[in-house]
Amino acid sequence: MNNIKKMFSYKSSKKNKSVTYFSVLIVLFVFSGSIKAQENTTVTIAIEGESLRTLLEKVESSTPYRFAYNDAELPTEKNLNISVTNMAIEPFLNRILQGKNLTFKRNRNTFSIIPQKPKENVLVKGAVVENEGEPLIGVSVAVKGTTMGGITDLDGNFSLNVPQNDMLVISY
Repeated sequence: MNNIKKMFSYKSSKKNKSVTYFSVLIVLFVFSGSIKAQENTTVTIAIEGESLRTLLEKVESSTPYRFAYNDAELPTEKNLNISVTNMAIEPFLNRILQGKNLTFKRNRNTFSIIPQKPKENVLVKGAVVENEGEPLIGVSVAVKGTTMGGITDLDGNFSLNVPQNDMLVISY
């Protein structure tokens, strides 16, 4: 029985504690360097006429990044043409998902590709007037980058139902 106690007994000393603390610091340093290296990984890829799913699979095979998505939510058309060199992952994803009503959420090196929530519309009312306060009739008021808009009435007033946080362009 004494032999067993000797095998499992451990005397704490300053030297043992120093070695343990030093070992923990080395492990933390190596681990943090590994995480930093993965954060700086860029995407280099060139494809023509491929689907979004194929593109994501190719990025997975050449980077530490992983993607989670519902196949039914991804467009199936094989019309993606893209060529990038050393592009950071988030701008890359913004570029390939643009116009597809998809966005992403990141959890370390895993990206969930999810449907974009539609913007809520808000009613915007206003009046367009000259410097002296006189109403301007027939001024075009439109949502920037769209064909959605209208013109001011006889009193310079307009009323538009527009997506929240979109910018209006006024031209006369």
